[in-house]
Amino acid sequence: TKAAAKLAPLWTLLAATAGLLRPDTIGPTLGSLPAVSTSLSVLMLAMGLTTSPKDVRNLLSQHRGVLFLNILCCFVLMPLLALAITTMLPDCSAQVAAGTIILGSVGGGQASNLFAFLAGGNVSLSVVCTLSTTILGVAATPFVIGLLLGKSVPMNGMAVLTSTARLVLAPLCAGIALSGLFP
Repeated sequence: TKAAAKLAPLWTLLAATAGLLRPDTIGPTLGSLPAVSTSLSVLMLAMGLTTSPKDVRNLLSQHRGVLFLNILCCFVLMPLLALAITTMLPDCSAQVAAGTIILGSVGGGQASNLFAFLAGGNVSLSVVCTLSTTILGVAATPFVIGLLLGKSVPMNGMAVLTSTARLVLAPLCAGIALSGLFP
């Protein structure tokens, strides 16, 4: 399975090529929301399996500075960079600016776990960073977007929380728990 995991960039490229060549076939099947949601949940479960509860406790106690830096980058630096980019772009429409700021304000740590694994990095640290920004993101993202755009973006907070818990937090925590039970 390690060999298959190391080929993830190739699988990604092949999947993207298939989607471009056959959007009528790939879109409704592998590109559907249920397929993507399931894939994300399986990825989070797999990454959780690489991290033990002991790893999480150690990281939370010994790497608070790194976790703080991660949160700072996700909820301050990235949104401000998105704002700076939109103000520097000539003829940037309000819709493009809003979309760029929203994208810059949303954490995207789920893929970082896979790439930390593929690169031989500290997967446990990546998983803990994902957990922290995912949990904080439910409240911080709407706040940051509202602050930078000057108006709130309507959303169903409970639906976002439920979706985030179902797709990311539950599989990740289940993987960590299983890793603790079956080291």
